[in-house]
Amino acid sequence: MKKRTHLKFVILILFFLIAFKTPSNAKGPVGLLIQSKGDVYHTYQGKNFKKVYRNMFLFNGSVLYTNPGGTCRFIDQINSKLVDISENSEIKIFDTGIHVVKGDISQRPLNGGFLNSIRRKYSKAQKYSSIQRASYKKTDLDFSTAKLIVISKEYPDIVWENIGKQYKYKLNINGKTYDIKPDKIKHKDFIRFSLTDLLPGQYHYSVSVLKDDYVIAHSDPNNTIVFSEEEQDYVNDSQVCLNELGETNLFLKAILLEEKGFIVAAMDLFRKHSELNIHNNQARLFLIQTYCDLKLKKCKINEIKSLYQNYEE
Repeated sequence: MKKRTHLKFVILILFFLIAFKTPSNAKGPVGLLIQSKGDVYHTYQGKNFKKVYRNMFLFNGSVLYTNPGGTCRFIDQINSKLVDISENSEIKIFDTGIHVVKGDISQRPLNGGFLNSIRRKYSKAQKYSSIQRASYKKTDLDFSTAKLIVISKEYPDIVWENIGKQYKYKLNINGKTYDIKPDKIKHKDFIRFSLTDLLPGQYHYSVSVLKDDYVIAHSDPNNTIVFSEEEQDYVNDSQVCLNELGETNLFLKAILLEEKGFIVAAMDLFRKHSELNIHNNQARLFLIQTYCDLKLKKCKINEIKSLYQNYEE
């Protein structure tokens, strides 16, 4: 127990050290750089010029350079603009928006309401990068489940923490019980269950943890599952906007899914994005947030370790 507590304390200290070194965290990012092509470079206050290979949040004090053939796009959260940056440009980022030192840009209003919330979501995601403990029932076993999960025919899955291989689980939804057998558990850290027989509506759910056929813990029975085709339709309609920003932009689609409550589906895309971009700690914050929302404590701790291991100066 002392060793575990010490590890959490060390992780917390590391988090605060990193947080204080991140530019303009208190105010949040000015926006998100996407669709970088060719030679595009970024620096913060003239230090450590780096070529841009991935999506990245830009803060007050950031500077972008595009060489011949280099282009990118910037989602300006301050002014709700989508900015196309041409080659041979130098762009400075201020907390009021962007300033063109040289080169050309074109701007137009953002098409897609969920994009306007990225700045707020980043600030929220940062708060989840510390170790927190919470459970509904105070027992020797710390167990809880997500307060709200939205599902649909396309995204029917719910998840909860896998406490250990010696335990079984019972899922209760409005009085109907599902037994989760150990041989059906595929992921070592969490349980995934597909609800393919629900009709549209709102349901209370809880998960019981059993050992030797005795219930030893259970989650809050007031937690909610919402089966919504309306939210699914919104996601489908927003796909036009997402396609414009890159059909393979997993990160932005994950943000959209999280915005509409599909946090399990969002988690899946954030996980995939992190696997493809292991050094993108900014995006990793969003994955940590979904783990927190889903009460997947082991996944969260492992991801926080990756956050520090892949921290770039």
